[in-house]
Amino acid sequence: MHRHNYGRLFALFMIVALTVAASVGAGGQEKKYRLREIAAVGDISDVDDSMNLRVDLRGSAGGPELPPIEYFRRGRRKYRTTVLPVDKDQRPTAIRRTYSIAREIEAEIGGVATPTVSLLQGKTVTLRRDASGKTLVSVAKGRIGENERKEVSNDLSSTQDDFFPDRDLAIGEEWTLDANRMFESLEGLEKATLRAKFAEVVTYRGHPCARIEMSYTVSGRVPSRSMNIQFTQSGDLYHAIDLQRTLAASVDGPVTLTGQELIDGRTVFFAGDGTMEQEYSERWSKIAGKTTVRKKSK
Repeated sequence: MHRHNYGRLFALFMIVALTVAASVGAGGQEKKYRLREIAAVGDISDVDDSMNLRVDLRGSAGGPELPPIEYFRRGRRKYRTTVLPVDKDQRPTAIRRTYSIAREIEAEIGGVATPTVSLLQGKTVTLRRDASGKTLVSVAKGRIGENERKEVSNDLSSTQDDFFPDRDLAIGEEWTLDANRMFESLEGLEKATLRAKFAEVVTYRGHPCARIEMSYTVSGRVPSRSMNIQFTQSGDLYHAIDLQRTLAASVDGPVTLTGQELIDGRTVFFAGDGTMEQEYSERWSKIAGKTTVRKKSK
């Protein structure tokens, strides 16, 4: 007859019970977190933001289908941000940003890859939000174009930090938000809805972080090109609960391009499928002017 090890079973039961208890608060209520993205005067962070798009295109100029064409576009922005004044809701009303890298490379359809260095590279710009909510952009030295001004001015909008609901969240809760502002550079942008879920609390770069699962679908026209684009992306965002600041985000997913280009005097109609990846990392060296404790990277 088999003898049960009741001591071991009891120990296992206690481990499970303690695990469950750790996930609930006083009174048996599930533990909730107030997730906010805040700022303070003197915050300094270093951002590395990159995008990689690759599509295999099939084209036709009214006759037989042309040989497949690879289209790709890669971009990277690396900069340091210093927070200047903040408002009563702890949102920045002015920031100073110094770009060390601002470039991209794009493969011309039917041509060669063209690298482009943005006028932002090597520049220090200051963004200030006035009482009407408009962002004013100034450059410490040199000049930038209208495209660069539009790119940076979206980063200081009065609603940019409304990613998290204004309430306490429990692990497993989901919410949706209007993501149109995230993709304002796309012409003819259709409504973009982002879905998010508070998946779990994990340790990331030495901080207790809320891991947020994200997904969204966007469609519109690529600026300055006769291209329609649609992409669906999903991935994770890591928000430091102790710092109340985001540390990283990573998304990827399928993309579809359709459009037309004039190649060698012929109008070529094309369509293709591929993938797009985006990576965002923000490392905080100072919070409210005080140096942060260095954490091991993940």
